[in-house]
Amino acid sequence: MHEAPEEILSCGVAAIDRLTEAGGISCGTFTEIAGMPVTGKTALGLAAIKSAQRAGGAGAFIDANQSLSQQQLDKSGIDKKRFLLSSMQNGRDIFSMCQMLVESGNVEVIVIDALPALLAEDDTSEVEGLKLTSILASGLRKLKRVIAQSNCSLIMINQLQYRQYSDGSSQLVSPGGNPVKLYPDLRIQLFTTEENDGYEEGIKVRAEVVKGFADWHEKECFFEINFNKGLISG
Repeated sequence: MHEAPEEILSCGVAAIDRLTEAGGISCGTFTEIAGMPVTGKTALGLAAIKSAQRAGGAGAFIDANQSLSQQQLDKSGIDKKRFLLSSMQNGRDIFSMCQMLVESGNVEVIVIDALPALLAEDDTSEVEGLKLTSILASGLRKLKRVIAQSNCSLIMINQLQYRQYSDGSSQLVSPGGNPVKLYPDLRIQLFTTEENDGYEEGIKVRAEVVKGFADWHEKECFFEINFNKGLISG
């Protein structure tokens, strides 16, 4: 057995950690990291695993999108000897695997990338969509109970997008509906900024803690991702 890590994990950006009520990601909790495309969602998940490893723990990454590259792993600095990578895609199987990992006590953080892949299977009708959402709600509810009694943290990566309506208005939405808003203890949303125009070395990201924040009046910060160096903490 490896040494148990400290109770608070960093998400890799000190400025985001400071905005959270716990000062980071608490062990035994469920975190959602949702963002627009190319905003560092995966990088933050990998950074949390690295944080657990620095404290003597281990982490698992479930690549449901099948999009994690070797270059991303190399930039993250993760110790592959204390790292489990799975490309499982079926939602039920992923939840079963997560429960098994949590109960084993062999990992301190599990990252699922990303939730839309769990909802994609056989989603050919409104009925099937409702069925998959029900599976998601049931899976998250059971997994949250198991995690709350453990020293492991679950991080679910999700997507944000603007839904356009016929009257010209738009609304920010994310897959998963109410279950994904209800069950997480901490929710972090990521957006690109206007400062990216003409910035060729990487991207600048605005982060907002929408649940689990420390101060209602201070919920957002900024950080950068350099294409060559990876995540640059704010």
